[in-house]
Amino acid sequence: MILSRDRILTTHVGSLPRNEVLSDLLIAQEEGKSLDPKLLADEMDKAVRHVVEKQMESRHRRRQ
Repeated sequence: MILSRDRILTTHVGSLPRNEVLSDLLIAQEEGKSLDPKLLADEMDKAVRHVVEKQMESRHRRRQ
């Protein structure tokens, strides 16, 4: 296993955690339903920000 003190090393299969709103929007998109592209983009941005914030919190806790 490769270890690092400077980065969060991960393997990634699948997708990042999603809130319920984003999950519903992605299901609707997959089903070909009409949806607001701005709402989808905003929810995607919100979900990514949430995951990055959690990663940063984890990194700061490890340094203490």
